[in-house]
Amino acid sequence: MDIVFFIYGMAFFVMGISILIQPKKGSAFRIADILWLLSGVGLIHGINEWLDMWVIIKGRSELLDLIRWFCLVASFIFLFEFGRRLFITNIYAGSPKWKKEIARYIGWWLLLCIGILVFIFGIISHDFWKVGSIWARYLFGFSGALLTGFGFLAYYRHERDSLKPLGVERYFMWAGLSFLMYGFLSGLIVPRGDFFPSNLLNVDSFFSAVHIPVQVFRAGMALVAAFSIWGMLGIFTWETKNKLLNALEKEMESKRILSKTNELFEKVFSSMHLMITYMDRDFNFIRVNQAYADADKRTPDFFVGKNHFDLYPNEENKAIFREVVETGKPYFAYEKPFEYAGHPERGITYWDWSLQPVKETDGTVSGLILILLDVTDRKQAEDESAILKAQLGQAQKMEAIGRLAGGIAHDFNNLLTAIIGYGSLLKINMAKDDPMVAYVEQILSSSEKAANLTRQLLAFSRKQIISPRPVNLNEVIKGAEKLLLRLIGEDIEFKTILADKDLTVMADSGQIEQVLMNLATNARDAMPRGGLLTIETELVELDKEYMKTHAVEAPGIYARISVTDTGIGMDEKTRERIFEPFFTTKEMGRGTGLGLAIVYGIIKQHNGYINVYSEPGKGTTFRIYIPLIKPEFKEAESIVLPAPKGGTETILTAEDDAEVRRLTKEVLENFGYKIIEAVNGADAINKFIENKDRIQLLLFDLIMPKKNGKEAYEEIRKVMPDIKVLFTSGYTADIIHEKGILEEGINFIPKPVSPDDLLRKIREVLDN
Repeated sequence: MDIVFFIYGMAFFVMGISILIQPKKGSAFRIADILWLLSGVGLIHGINEWLDMWVIIKGRSELLDLIRWFCLVASFIFLFEFGRRLFITNIYAGSPKWKKEIARYIGWWLLLCIGILVFIFGIISHDFWKVGSIWARYLFGFSGALLTGFGFLAYYRHERDSLKPLGVERYFMWAGLSFLMYGFLSGLIVPRGDFFPSNLLNVDSFFSAVHIPVQVFRAGMALVAAFSIWGMLGIFTWETKNKLLNALEKEMESKRILSKTNELFEKVFSSMHLMITYMDRDFNFIRVNQAYADADKRTPDFFVGKNHFDLYPNEENKAIFREVVETGKPYFAYEKPFEYAGHPERGITYWDWSLQPVKETDGTVSGLILILLDVTDRKQAEDESAILKAQLGQAQKMEAIGRLAGGIAHDFNNLLTAIIGYGSLLKINMAKDDPMVAYVEQILSSSEKAANLTRQLLAFSRKQIISPRPVNLNEVIKGAEKLLLRLIGEDIEFKTILADKDLTVMADSGQIEQVLMNLATNARDAMPRGGLLTIETELVELDKEYMKTHAVEAPGIYARISVTDTGIGMDEKTRERIFEPFFTTKEMGRGTGLGLAIVYGIIKQHNGYINVYSEPGKGTTFRIYIPLIKPEFKEAESIVLPAPKGGTETILTAEDDAEVRRLTKEVLENFGYKIIEAVNGADAINKFIENKDRIQLLLFDLIMPKKNGKEAYEEIRKVMPDIKVLFTSGYTADIIHEKGILEEGINFIPKPVSPDDLLRKIREVLDN
């Protein structure tokens, strides 16, 4: 019997050694990485059988029994684990779901549970070696050998086509059958015991039935298994590798092609300007390209393994990612706003998104590919373009209003010219003590106010001709008070605090009025619920120290106008841009953004400076500085004009408005002049040719049908180069300039004009 144990142990030992010495690396077969478990079975079980032989020869001992028990249990554990892994390998070869469900129930935890049971049964038994070994054979030997046997047969069925050319497919079949037989002999035919089934199925009952010791059958099965495994290992020999050479060369070529493809993909992936990242279904980064890393000023390696929403927390975007994972539907977004908490200086940026799910063969989402394109510049350009279009529309609307105002002013000026002219004639022809003189003077006063209103209308439409002269700022503000009161409304209190000093500056009073109107309009809009608007003047000296902190180019004595409101105020960012053209904080349709830009330009034209002081909720103050003029100019406004004089010269008048034409003729004839009338430019040329030897002066309206005044004058100059001319017009400056009429050195008097002013101007032109 000791010889049988020796052969039995040798068979297992040979199996273990044969597996160890074979070159298994580089194998194309799926079981190569678990054959080491069979090596453990052979080596440990061989030692166990030799120890059994030693017991027969030398007798039992407690230490020897313990060693034998641990060797037996360890060898069966190796066998069970090999069978379990081989079984799972075959299950996943087919990949149907029901097979995978089976694999869940034979996991590594099953091995642990069985091992704990064997150990517990062995410890609590009255005969540790006997009972513990029986339970090991039941729970590990029987099930492990069956798993291994069926696993080899299943592997043989799956891989038969690839094993057949190598001539080793029969070894898998023999190994499977031998392990099945071994399982029955090791698991059911156990030493005699006092519990089922060891009290029925044991070595003694087996011997009495077949008259052959069970170890003989075990030795035979072990030899068959060892021989079969030795044959299987032929697939790992150099001879087999030579048979696989062609296949390996093709595989290497495929790998080279794949490597080149991967290299090309890597170059494309890294060089694309689009930001691309690949992440798992839990949103952890797997790969990012260089563009993605550059956008965050990091390296691509930084992102690997980190979670997207740990770096970029955003609950809305996280919900989108989850939906793509759950539904498997891609997500696209355009100009999606994002604010990066890690870089607040970037503000809100805008991105085009493409979020694509990566799906497995069964349809489950295993990862996500996110492609981003920063479109912030494009979005801002589009927004700016839209703003510019809106501003252009608003500017065109204001331009149309300005032209309308100019046209109205022209007709209104002609009417005022007639009213003022006839009123003046009426007053001249009335006795000084006539009670009706007071009514005439009231008519002339109202006409003068109407003329001032026309000038204010032109100031509002920015069409007046610039004509700076010495003016007292206090008087300008007083003159504009009524207009400003009507402009701001009854719910805003208006107050003026004027300096008691003379503040005479060289300025165009119309433009200064326009500055005040623009600032008052802004103040009104800043006080929708009412408030206080204060205009204050004072004399200040700006020294070199003030120049260091303010945009003042020349020190000196200045008149300062302060316009203060108690409105909503503005923040620093708005204050810095307040004088930019087209910048406005008002809603669409309420402002062009040009008002304060015009104010800034007007003050600069007057060699002055303007500053703004404001805080949110604390109102706003605009401070305007205009240089005072030298004292000798201050008396300019007090000059007494001489009385108008007449003459005996012949004047050719050309005026398309019949009322103005009749008035002009009557006024001039009353003062001795001889008048020849023309109704338009062409008629004026004909009348001049007929009377060229008599005419000393041309009095032409600038804008007339057929030929304008300038064109008629140019034709007449060809006949008489030194003829004198005086132009007049009720049109605005921009229209006159468009016609190319108002040039340097040409005599011009605007409508409405009083008879006295017209007579003085005519006499001035004739005498010079």
